[in-house]
Amino acid sequence: MTWSEFVRQALQNGNLAPLNQEAAPEINAAARTALTLLLSGWSRDGLLSPSLDSTTATLVGGTNLYTLGTGGNFPARPILLTQAMIFDGSLGSTRLPLEIKLWDAFEGLTFPTSPGLPRYVSLNLTYPLAQVGFYPTPSTNYKVRLIGQFPWAAIDFNDDVSLPPGYDEAMMDALSVRVCENLNRAVPDWLRNRKRDGMSGIVMNMPPIDQAQNNRQAMGFRSSRVRNWDADWPT
Repeated sequence: MTWSEFVRQALQNGNLAPLNQEAAPEINAAARTALTLLLSGWSRDGLLSPSLDSTTATLVGGTNLYTLGTGGNFPARPILLTQAMIFDGSLGSTRLPLEIKLWDAFEGLTFPTSPGLPRYVSLNLTYPLAQVGFYPTPSTNYKVRLIGQFPWAAIDFNDDVSLPPGYDEAMMDALSVRVCENLNRAVPDWLRNRKRDGMSGIVMNMPPIDQAQNNRQAMGFRSSRVRNWDADWPT
């Protein structure tokens, strides 16, 4: 099944498209947008494993602060930074890892703009562009690769659906409900109930977060509160 077929089935489930036929162009476009947002939102919220990826940029001598995201110095905005390295520049083929420090440690530096070969990097998840700071301030144009977890990128609707086992139906039901709500259409009770049960099943089967993944700052843990998936708010 391709992503286009996935969208068509979701629209048929929500009574937004005739059986085995394409929906109206405006409804199909709304569904594709909703699916992209759902994939990004689920990866952000931990329902889907974020993709492990990297983003690269060239540092400017004398500048220690850079932005991350569309239109920023680094083209992609991570959810979590796990590794960073300097390469190229005057280093030849050598790669030098950077130690990741918390942003408050970077902000608390006595001499934040001291020049030299960067040894530390800090990430500040501001919006819409994140910030990344280097210390010492680079004295030449090194390249830096930041590695970490990133939200799901935009999908190619001609590609085959590739979701973790057990996610296909839950994502399809969530998409059906989302498009119905966005277009002010009635959501069938059976569909709303199946969406709720599917998302609850995903949450219940997710492994606990390993608190040892980051011993510098305790990682957030999944709330034990019952979540009302129909309203998308904790109860």
